[in-house]
Amino acid sequence: MKKNIAIFLHHPKCSVESVNGIVRALSPQYNIKIFTRHAVQDGFFDDVEMVIYPGGEGDADSFEYLLKENIDAIKNFLSQGGKYLGICMGAYWADAYYFDILQDTRVVQYIKRPQADVTHSYGTTVPIRWQGQYKQMYFYDGCCYTNGEFKTIATYANGDPMAIIQGSVGLIGCHLESEQSWYLKKNQQPHWHRGEHHLLLLEFVNALLTTPVQEAHFPKPVRGEYIDWIRGYLSLLDYVKEHQTTNVPHDYIDTKGFLLGQWVAAKRQSPHAVDEYQQQKLNSLPHWQWQTPTVK
Repeated sequence: MKKNIAIFLHHPKCSVESVNGIVRALSPQYNIKIFTRHAVQDGFFDDVEMVIYPGGEGDADSFEYLLKENIDAIKNFLSQGGKYLGICMGAYWADAYYFDILQDTRVVQYIKRPQADVTHSYGTTVPIRWQGQYKQMYFYDGCCYTNGEFKTIATYANGDPMAIIQGSVGLIGCHLESEQSWYLKKNQQPHWHRGEHHLLLLEFVNALLTTPVQEAHFPKPVRGEYIDWIRGYLSLLDYVKEHQTTNVPHDYIDTKGFLLGQWVAAKRQSPHAVDEYQQQKLNSLPHWQWQTPTVK
């Protein structure tokens, strides 16, 4: 049975775009509940394993206005062992000025740190070292962390922590949930991650949720079939955009070397192996059909 995750939404502070990306990354393995600045019903968090506060536009000082109706419920949830994930804005809110849920650690602006490779607030991509591997990730005035003890998952170019786990709290400064529509500038388009960063976000959530706090380790491997699914689905979206059809020739290979024709054929031949979420995604595509069509 899928576990439940609750995501806070208040556009643009915790934006629709950020929430959409998180839902896309996590919904194959988790049920998603949405809550807003309005008071939740009693018991809303009773079946929830994690709350996520995403990123958006604006400064963190809107915290009290946005969260005052639910702050007691959130703090009670966390005191009962619930997990907290903050992304960009949500990571800032873990600081002592706001939720105050960290042990001796402060959340600060990366752009003001010594030797930061970005010094102004704007949307861009930055080099990140994620578990020893180089990635280029979407960044918009994200945070880093000073003092205290925590497990560092990723670092910025200057060595400052970008993603950390401290007990039941996970914080990420960059936008792993970013989608292709975020990469509109020509210099950003080559850095569109084609869903890879969604997999990293899913791994991060798995690690935070399924591992005892005292023994937190990372990463928890994402199932191979899900990696295959996200690669195939994103490739199919590109094909539909270009050709206006889901009828992919069996021998078609995309520009990344993915065997899209065989992937589509396998989904049609074994629909019982496609879960409900994947069925919904495929059925939403124009002219999708489960019977193998005749391709000329």
